[in-house]
Amino acid sequence: MALANLAQLMIDYARTDEAQSTLQRALKIEPNSFKIKGILFSLKQLLCDWSAPIPSDIEAQFLDDLFANPAHQFSPLPLMALPQITPEQLLKAGHQFAHTQWSYHLAQPPL
Repeated sequence: MALANLAQLMIDYARTDEAQSTLQRALKIEPNSFKIKGILFSLKQLLCDWSAPIPSDIEAQFLDDLFANPAHQFSPLPLMALPQITPEQLLKAGHQFAHTQWSYHLAQPPL
C-alpha cells in the first residue's frame, strides 16, 4: 500500500513515468489491490496511454471488486476507457459513486 501512496504523490507532482513504474512494482507485490488498480486505471486515463493495455484478467477482477463492494469510492470516468466495460456497468458504477459521495443529498426530498 505504501507504493500506491507513493505513486499517487508522484502523479500529484506530475512525475507520471515514475508513478507508472511504481504502480507496476506495487501490482507485482499486491496483485489483488483494488487501490493500486484504481490508481493505475486513473493514471492511464489521465495520460491517454493505452499503448500497453492492462491485462483483461486484471480489468475483470477490478470490475468484480468494484461491484462487489458498493462502498468503493472510485470515480467511473477512468472506466470509460476499458474495452470490456458495458454501458450498464458504467451506469452502475456511476450510481454507486454518486451514493458514496452524495448519499445524504440524494436522500433529501426535492425542493
